[in-house]
Amino acid sequence: MQDGNPDTPYPDLTIKETADAARAVNLAGAEPTEAADLLRRIRRRTGLPEPPPGKAEMIRVHSLGRLAWYADESDLCVGSLRQAYAMMRAYGSEGYAALSLAAMCSALIDTGRWAEADEHLEETATLAAVRKLRHLQIDVEALRMTLSALRGEAAGMPAAPSWTAVDLEENGATHALLLRAAGTGAAAAGDFDGAFRHFRQLFGEDGTPLHYFLSPRSVTDLVAAAQRTGRQEEAAHVLAAVSEAMGPQPTTRMTLLMHHAAALTGDPEDAERHFRLATVNPAGDQWPLARAQARLHYAQWLRRRRRPLDARPLLTTALESFTRLGAAGLAEEARVELRASGVATAPAKADPLAELTAQQREIVRLAARGLRNREIAEQLKLSPRTVSSHLYNVYPKLGVSSRHQLRSLFADW
Repeated sequence: MQDGNPDTPYPDLTIKETADAARAVNLAGAEPTEAADLLRRIRRRTGLPEPPPGKAEMIRVHSLGRLAWYADESDLCVGSLRQAYAMMRAYGSEGYAALSLAAMCSALIDTGRWAEADEHLEETATLAAVRKLRHLQIDVEALRMTLSALRGEAAGMPAAPSWTAVDLEENGATHALLLRAAGTGAAAAGDFDGAFRHFRQLFGEDGTPLHYFLSPRSVTDLVAAAQRTGRQEEAAHVLAAVSEAMGPQPTTRMTLLMHHAAALTGDPEDAERHFRLATVNPAGDQWPLARAQARLHYAQWLRRRRRPLDARPLLTTALESFTRLGAAGLAEEARVELRASGVATAPAKADPLAELTAQQREIVRLAARGLRNREIAEQLKLSPRTVSSHLYNVYPKLGVSSRHQLRSLFADW
């Protein structure tokens, strides 16, 4: 097993599996279009009789999670990084986690684990403050605002100091996260001119991505804002540049996003084909928000062509997804479209607590009092992950989208 690089000053990297995973992450960071192939090579060698010892396994699993992020294998990213962070806490190596904390939160948001994202952002903010990682503090602010906007809450712009506290030219990822937060907030507020302006800054004049990874994954947001403001031609120019940058074999996620974008801004004769390609691949269920948005836009396109019967099942599924996620603004948009297609939407349930188990009611009660997931877990003899999962599942039933809304909802507790 000890057949890695014998000349490295880091003994854990003398183990081949660990060294290969760490090397693959560096290669993917330099050329993300190769990430999927690099991940396939690493995973092909899994299933070893026993894992590498100690910190070597921590580094390997952490590298696997980061590589999965570049490869758009978001579920694998979340699972691997969860495991790696648990190891880091055991070894007292939380500082090493800074390499992937923003990526983990992005993956949690993308995969619909919003309650867990809240908890992760809280822990990341603490680590960033203690270790004085200013760029990570700004990343947290941007991601929090993005999540608030997706929930339909008033988000506004990231605070003015965030745009000047670090050199954004040298911190392209932080810059991209700030622009995405500003664009998402503007779109949630109905300011589609502002949304287009911010999303457009994620790309150069010629459409070149500002950030090699984050910018292309906002191309559908850009195109959706362009459609609302009559800028489809400019958005199509950016989409063409993104398509070229992704190469001949884009990831499944990017393929779905580009089909969605092409349906909104491409040749009207090809729109339905692109919408179908964006919505039928079962792999897209890994990203429930993007999948629901594609279904909503497809249904709106169908309604404009007087095909309400075809639009209804898409709208029903999109509404269910938005409600489960806690995306209140998008859920209302889907609800309005559904009513316009001739379907009466169901009224809100009078007693949401009636749907909860006794354990879920206790978790909600403690969360409403302000306890963190770890504190709740200690009191109820559960794991923090179980607490997070329960909160994630009960938020839609309670008609809330975030933790801080529980206190006002159950003020009598």
